[in-house]
Amino acid sequence: MNNTFVINFRNIAGSQRETCIYDDTLIGAVGQFNANPKTNGFDTPLRVQAFKGEVNWPATGNATHLGTFTMQGRYDVPRQV
Repeated sequence: MNNTFVINFRNIAGSQRETCIYDDTLIGAVGQFNANPKTNGFDTPLRVQAFKGEVNWPATGNATHLGTFTMQGRYDVPRQV
């Protein structure tokens, strides 16, 4: 079953953005983020929220939050906060 990953980032102009990705793992979700033509080509810090299962975003109060992770850049090691 896929999990839901909500990734907060800054686009190439510096504006705050958010995208929602469904994948089994955090690394898989970040890989999809890096491969997407709309979100690649620039370096940005990431904040990733992980939810169990496929959650309609924005998440409702009954979503199971698995953790929040930060990355200093798109190729950094995720650190749980």
